[in-house]
Amino acid sequence: MGAAPDPGQRQAELERLVHGLCRAQPPRSAPPELQARVLAAVAAREARPVLRRSVPHWPPALRIAFALAALLAATVSLRLQPAGLPLGWLRDVAACIGFAGALGHLLVGSAAHAVPTAWLYAVGLQLTALYAALIGSAFLTFRTLRHRS
Repeated sequence: MGAAPDPGQRQAELERLVHGLCRAQPPRSAPPELQARVLAAVAAREARPVLRRSVPHWPPALRIAFALAALLAATVSLRLQPAGLPLGWLRDVAACIGFAGALGHLLVGSAAHAVPTAWLYAVGLQLTALYAALIGSAFLTFRTLRHRS
């Protein structure tokens, strides 16, 4: 008896056969009503003003100007705090974030060469496991409370 055909060769032959059959099919066209509706929707979308489109479709200069205007508005709103809006907590949060960044830079800069790499991987793995446990416990709590009510 002859040797069994190679499965890889049979797979390639089957792929060629299916590809040939698919290529032999005539191209399909959309019904005229659907084609007209789609083309009208595309034309209406293109006719919208630039600011009515989503931000990724804006011209790059307009996106940069928008980002700068948003940054300027945020800066001005933090600097000019109206009496009725208590935004002092936001300045405190920004100060804490800045302090944490400086402290992290100090610690990482001085201790980066003193801590073995395996320890860093172990800490990262532990933090990942704790985060997964937190998500799991939140999921279980949600399911338990949802089924009780």
